[in-house]
Amino acid sequence: MIERFGPPETWHCSAPMFMDTHCYGEIHGHEILKRSRGGSITDMDNVVLLCDFHNGVVEDQPEAAHREGLARHSWENDD
Repeated sequence: MIERFGPPETWHCSAPMFMDTHCYGEIHGHEILKRSRGGSITDMDNVVLLCDFHNGVVEDQPEAAHREGLARHSWENDD
């Protein structure tokens, strides 16, 4: 499913375009709408690539993540 991003060795963190911090750690798929909120890890429109550090920032700062489009609320589910 995540093959649409190409081989893992070519992946880049999506966060630096708006966060003024450096990347750190491995790159993984981040769910914009979490499964607990009705999202799906298999919906590639719901996944962006983030490094471990920026994924932690997104989890620690949910309001900022929402403003930047990296988090959605359950009532924003398109289903």
